[in-house]
Amino acid sequence: FDFCLSNAVMELVFSADIPVNVFDASSTRDRRDPEICMTILSSSALPQIAVLGAGLPGREYAARLQARGQFAGYVDPTSAGVYAVSQGIEVTDSCDRLIETSAVQGAIIATTPDETLEASCAALRAGLPILIDPAFLDRREDAEVIDALAADQGLSAVMGWKRRFHPEVRQLRQLLSGQQLGQLVSCHVTSWMSKPDGFFTDVNWSNRPYAGPIMSQLTVDIDLLRSLFGEIRDVSGMAGSPGKGLPIADACVLIVRFSSGLLATVNVADAVAAPFNWHLASGDDPNYSHTDQSCYWIAGTHGSVTMPNAVLWHYGPSGPDWFQRIQRDPKPVEAPVGAEADALLDAWTEMLVDPNQPLSCTVSDALQTFQVLDWIRRILNDV
Repeated sequence: FDFCLSNAVMELVFSADIPVNVFDASSTRDRRDPEICMTILSSSALPQIAVLGAGLPGREYAARLQARGQFAGYVDPTSAGVYAVSQGIEVTDSCDRLIETSAVQGAIIATTPDETLEASCAALRAGLPILIDPAFLDRREDAEVIDALAADQGLSAVMGWKRRFHPEVRQLRQLLSGQQLGQLVSCHVTSWMSKPDGFFTDVNWSNRPYAGPIMSQLTVDIDLLRSLFGEIRDVSGMAGSPGKGLPIADACVLIVRFSSGLLATVNVADAVAAPFNWHLASGDDPNYSHTDQSCYWIAGTHGSVTMPNAVLWHYGPSGPDWFQRIQRDPKPVEAPVGAEADALLDAWTEMLVDPNQPLSCTVSDALQTFQVLDWIRRILNDV
């Protein structure tokens, strides 16, 4: 786990004679220099995390935590846990029982949607801060219960909106904070992909308002837009099913107005052959081919940027003038496969160590995203 140590932490590390490795082995600087990034070799210093849910999503989280030296064990009293036990995987049936035998400082909720509320509440009542996989929390009323219980217990309940933590998204935040784009004026998001027929005919979508065709993509896109540009004032648009011809929408076009005045268009289609969506463009998920295309375009009075290939367009010192030659300023960021999830776990681990550094993507914040998604659902229901 790599991070830059503060002066206070550096003094604690060296006074306790904790073994460390200097990140840049070629550096000749004093090892006590607080600006040097260090790697603590003792994994016992890292918060240990339980995973609630021993199905495939839970096992993927567990593998990532094991690689980081942070996996405390599974908790799953369901059939998925029984199956895991039959495969030789050690699974505990309750948070309280796991805590009795292991040091646990947090829990990741990776159960099925029907079990997310119960699992989240069980972890919170056991005194554990939680990180919820957003794919499994898609009922507003469940989120409200979890948010209220977290506040009552004085614990954090965080949504795993991992796209917020992608290296190129962080780079974009730096551009925005540095005013390099000037006053933001317009944004366009494209999410075009080809989903199988079975995805549209799954009857379970009717019980999961923030999942299924169109909504599963919009949930992540809307959350990211809110995290970048602030609150959304209103949404209008239209939806249809020109691709599949089914009663459920497979295409949607939205016009979004933010409180800042920024206008955005969001174009989603789940029945088209195209490379313009985050999964294919970012290359973060090895299950998808990497197209190196863009799917976000953000424009301001001084410049514009495409994402996720992070190309900045501007006119240079001469200032904006359509008769001048516009400049292309690529700012490549090395983003290995899985960078989003690793960056999210890094940030959450830091918060568990120091609660004074909370994450913005709380369940409470997610309720604002769900509010916008409720507006969009009304548009989709008009198909």
